[in-house]
Amino acid sequence: MEWCLQDEKNQLGSFIMVTPTLRALSEISGNPFPVFFSTPKISQLFQKCPFIRILDNKPTSPPLFVAKRAHNRKNKESNYCCFFRQYAQSRGYDKPMPLPYVDECHSDFDPGDKKHIAVFQGCLSNHLIDKKCIESSVMSYVLKRLNKKDIIPVILGSERDKKFWREIDLKNSVDLTGKESLIECVGTLSKCDAFISNDTGLYHVAGALGLRGLVMWYKTPFHDNKAPCKRISHKICSNRKKHYKVFSRVIDNFLEEI
Repeated sequence: MEWCLQDEKNQLGSFIMVTPTLRALSEISGNPFPVFFSTPKISQLFQKCPFIRILDNKPTSPPLFVAKRAHNRKNKESNYCCFFRQYAQSRGYDKPMPLPYVDECHSDFDPGDKKHIAVFQGCLSNHLIDKKCIESSVMSYVLKRLNKKDIIPVILGSERDKKFWREIDLKNSVDLTGKESLIECVGTLSKCDAFISNDTGLYHVAGALGLRGLVMWYKTPFHDNKAPCKRISHKICSNRKKHYKVFSRVIDNFLEEI
């Protein structure tokens, strides 16, 4: 049996990157593609997925592939495209690459008539923070600009992300960090008008939802991790001392467009 492994070392963003390939493989075989999730909370976002069969037990045979950083990537080819080329196109799949996927999720968040923009800064574990964390002054600027435009920021994230936001004035924001499950967080994100974030798993969720957004990149590989969503804008700045100067201009331009 061919199957895919979501392992504990590669989390939500990595798995969403392979969902276009899983959809294509399902079309080729005519059956949902088997997946074993090592992280149960991630599997909760794919319970209704028509092209994935969630396995209760890990098979003893090796997986066809693991949902992680792709190998043998061509120059400036994303993980999305690399997996699709290696495992779908190589088997004769001649359609365009499908869009990434997550289930439609529920949350109790009610945006009402106001415009809301989700703001999040994820991947703040010790081994990633030096590559992905955007300066707090930048995120503070985001909130101030949103407030000035009468747009309500919705702060999303896990309990671990709370430490970052303690340094920032969250007045006039809806702070949901650590207050929602992953399913609820995705449901809330889907109700927002747009998002602003760093390179993190929730950004790939936003891409799968088709949300408009702005992603600010520090030192993670942009071409590897870029989501195939035309509604998302990107800006890279690998010099932390220039974060505020570079990103504030991009933020202003993005907010003028939405």
